[in-house]
Amino acid sequence: MLFLAAVALVVYTFIGYPLIIAQYAGPERPLTTPDADFAVTVIIAVYNGAASIERRMSDLLAQDYAPDRLSIIVVDDGSTDATWALLQQYAEVPNVQLLRAERNAGKAAALNLALAHAKTEIVFMTDVRQTFEADVLKRLTAHFTDPGVGAVTGNLVFRDGEDADPQGGYWDLEKSIRENESRYRSTVGVTGAIYAARRELIEPVPADLILDDVLIPMRIVRQGYRVKFEANAIAYDDKSKSLSEEYHRKVRTLAGNWQLIAQSPWLLSRRQNPILFEFLSHKVLRLLAPWALIVTMICAWLLSDIPLFMGIFWLQLALIGLAGIGFLTYALRIEIPLVSQLMGFALLNAAAIVGTLKFLFGRQRDLWKTH
Repeated sequence: MLFLAAVALVVYTFIGYPLIIAQYAGPERPLTTPDADFAVTVIIAVYNGAASIERRMSDLLAQDYAPDRLSIIVVDDGSTDATWALLQQYAEVPNVQLLRAERNAGKAAALNLALAHAKTEIVFMTDVRQTFEADVLKRLTAHFTDPGVGAVTGNLVFRDGEDADPQGGYWDLEKSIRENESRYRSTVGVTGAIYAARRELIEPVPADLILDDVLIPMRIVRQGYRVKFEANAIAYDDKSKSLSEEYHRKVRTLAGNWQLIAQSPWLLSRRQNPILFEFLSHKVLRLLAPWALIVTMICAWLLSDIPLFMGIFWLQLALIGLAGIGFLTYALRIEIPLVSQLMGFALLNAAAIVGTLKFLFGRQRDLWKTH
């Protein structure tokens, strides 16, 4: 029974739920008023972003959005590089406000500072690295003509390069799930680099929070609003430069999910979380799945005197071996679809295990990491 329960959990998490949510998803409802005229404040929280801040500001100022309806707030969270000096060239731009924290306090604290100064109906959160299509703000704000929409996230696209994808295609699956959740009820979380929300619905977040891009939208859902996914609002970013960078990003994110549950237990309440089914299926079970995989392997080994379980045990070893080949082909800049996907799957589950242990032992204390 333990073996069957573990198998069921893994299969449901990675195959069953994506298929179920795709079945539940209906057609995208057309916007009744596609042209919106909301006043928007763009918020950028940055730490040591000198390499990107000028490109980021130029990109935002070039958005196809009425300048008198657009404001930009930049919070420098105690950078130790040239970020603040580079920002001074925008100090006289009428719709740009520059804020500087005296010390590095973390992204959540920087967001709280910016939100305290944001006065417009809509706020738009982004990071320092990305670039946008010129119509991103128009596409996102158009959804707020529906009074039931509280937040909208866009589509983060990783630029193609010569290197293989360190995620093994995982991000494409993740976006597909989010789009289907959006069409059913609400997405579980947003992409931190590209999302907009109604200012009145956003409360200050805990200063040590890792996943503001999950807590903020889930709080909005709790208030009875929907969180949408807009596939045509496109942001561009570079792929992780190495497997190590991608691994540490995943560890941080998955540890952050445990932190979120510990700090906001209402997320597990059917009465307080209107999308509990999606939250459990998308977030919680993904944290448990790697442990279930370990259980299936141990059970198969203990029952290896039975031919069926012997075959299952060797199949698991073979899949692990193919994932290992995936790591090798990635190092050689070769992408073979099956082994690349197994590599990405292995990376995700290894990060989930390490993220869980870091959370349990209080080791996840970083304030700013690539994400």
